Parts: sequence; structure tokens; C-alpha cells
Amino acid sequence: MQQRISFGVQAFVLVAVLALVLVLLAGCGAPVTRTMGGTAQPAMPVAAPEPGKLTVVNVRARPAPLEGGNGAAFMTLLNGLDKPIRLASVAGNSAKAIELHETVNDNGVMKMEPHPEGFEIPAGGTLELKPGGKHVMLFGLTKPLAVGDSIDLTLNFEGSDPITLTVPVVDMQATMPGSQGAAETPKP
Repeated sequence: MQQRISFGVQAFVLVAVLALVLVLLAGCGAPVTRTMGGTAQPAMPVAAPEPGKLTVVNVRARPAPLEGGNGAAFMTLLNGLDKPIRLASVAGNSAKAIELHETVNDNGVMKMEPHPEGFEIPAGGTLELKPGGKHVMLFGLTKPLAVGDSIDLTLNFEGSDPITLTVPVVDMQATMPGSQGAAETPKP
């Protein structure tokens, strides 16, 4: 009888831990696009960098229902410049704090890690900010984010001029075209 109680307690703890992990990573889960056959496919293809330009494509934010809650924004940065640059920070008025983060697997436990140093984008390379990976975290939203809304974010770089984006809030479960929102800056 003691083994049954022990097993029940273990099962309860496992379910509680899994529920907590899901709640903590709600802003960082990977989007799934389903087809009629039920197979999962990538939500968006990654384009090749255009020579001489720093371009931002696939710009989107996840809905977040609570003012004061957290949200996340995603995009792909294409560095067509002949030198590496660093996405150093992101700024905007949509949240009290905006940080660059990455979701990592730490011995089987998924967790978010802040990256105050930013992310490097190699010359001729890309940086994909996506659910379940590197992303922009919005802490303390100034208002809820509903599908159809948009927020303004400014990407600050070391090695290039800032880029200000209007980021649409979209249904992350829906299939989106490959270039939902785009911005670019000429070679400095």
C-alpha cells in the first residue's frame, strides 16, 4: 500500500511540475502549423540576406490577454552587410521592460535565459527570433495584446543604425506568409 501512495505522490508532483513549466514558458512555446493531413510544418521559411542591407522579416508578436502580464515578439534578421553586427537591445513603450532571451534545455528542464549582451548576426547570415528559441520578451505589458493590434519596437544594433518596426499581433497557431511585416536599412 505504501508503494501506491508513493507512486500517487510522484505522479502528482510530476503533473504539477509539468504544469508549472508550461505556465512559465507560455510566451516561448513553438508554433505549430497543421495541414489537412495533420503533419506539422515550419511556420515560416527563412529568406537569404540581400547584399548591402540589414533586413527584418517575419515580424510578429503573440497575443497576451493581461495588462501587466508578459508577451513575446519574434522576427528574422537578415544581415546582407559585409561585416557581423550585434542586435544589442530592443526598446519600446509596449512594456515596462523589454529584453532579449533564449529558451534553453538545462538537463531536461526548459528555461528562459536573458541575453543582455544581445545576439550576433554574422556577415551574410541570419538571426531567427522564434518561439522556443531566441526571442524578444515583453515584461509588464502596458496593455493587453489582442490579434489585430500592433506595437512599435526599436531594434538597437552595434555596427548598424537602429530599425523601428511596427509589430503585428497575430494568431501564432495560424499559417502566415513568409514575409509578415518587413523593414530594412541601407548599408551604413
